[in-house]
Amino acid sequence: MTDDFKEIEKMEKAELHIHLEGAVNLATIQKIARRKKMPRPGDDFYPNSHYQNFEDFTRVFENVLAYFTSEADFFDLGYDFAEHQAKQNIVYTEASLMPHVHEMMGRDIKAVLEGLDKGLAAGEKDFGVKVRLIYSISRMMGAQAAWATLDYIDKYPISRVVGIDLAGMEVKDSILPFEAPFEKARQMGLLTIAHSGEFSGSDHVGHTLDILKPSRIGHGIGCCEDGSLVRRLVEENVPLDISISSNVSLHAVSSLEAHPVRRLFDQGVKLTLNTDDPALFKTSLTDQYEMLMTYFSFSRKEILQLVRNAFVFSFNH
Repeated sequence: MTDDFKEIEKMEKAELHIHLEGAVNLATIQKIARRKKMPRPGDDFYPNSHYQNFEDFTRVFENVLAYFTSEADFFDLGYDFAEHQAKQNIVYTEASLMPHVHEMMGRDIKAVLEGLDKGLAAGEKDFGVKVRLIYSISRMMGAQAAWATLDYIDKYPISRVVGIDLAGMEVKDSILPFEAPFEKARQMGLLTIAHSGEFSGSDHVGHTLDILKPSRIGHGIGCCEDGSLVRRLVEENVPLDISISSNVSLHAVSSLEAHPVRRLFDQGVKLTLNTDDPALFKTSLTDQYEMLMTYFSFSRKEILQLVRNAFVFSFNH
């Protein structure tokens, strides 16, 4: 372990793009399985960090969700997540949850949200970190999922909820239905994020900026094919939440070496570094920073800039 790596490990960090359902440690799932007398998952529960396609990844994601059915389960999810972030010296996190997906799976949404909030609160108290929530919406479930998500925020007010996010596979014409819900969210005092340019090109990123007007773009790496769009991101100071291992594991890029993170940084695009779904990709935030130094020749000064970016572009008000 290099001195720079040790320094990053000890440094106070923030993380802005991490899905709670994709960040569940195996120990948490095993604990819940014991309590509920379910089959105890083995060490191969998370089979590998590379997936054949997005559908292959989704199957593992769904296997995780099957264990979370009660308020106690979501308490454990929140508490253990806060502990895990604290162990990495991630003092501030914006973590995403897909509440509408859980309700569609038959969960009591009030129990889901209250259990998670209580678990996070207890974890914050015990481990000295801060976690804010972003409610994520699957674009494949349509605008009704967005309106339902805004209803949850209205009916079950939780102060740690700071914004909404649009996620899921990017297909043609999948943005426009969310224009009105995103505008309504801003009227409610929420901030907005949208996954875009993960599996699509620059056109999708441009349309996302025009229609949804997000404060940050999740991934956004497809912007590289359009120099004018890159300049727009720089001029409008819209950051990209970059997740290198995720992009490699899900084949959003052809290889680690092909990832455009170095090029985007050098062109002046504001970037934050994240893990996305660290349990499924078997990575950590410190690992992601080490990748930048090892494979993309990021200097210590450049690493420190990215660490600062995560605090600067957070919704921590």
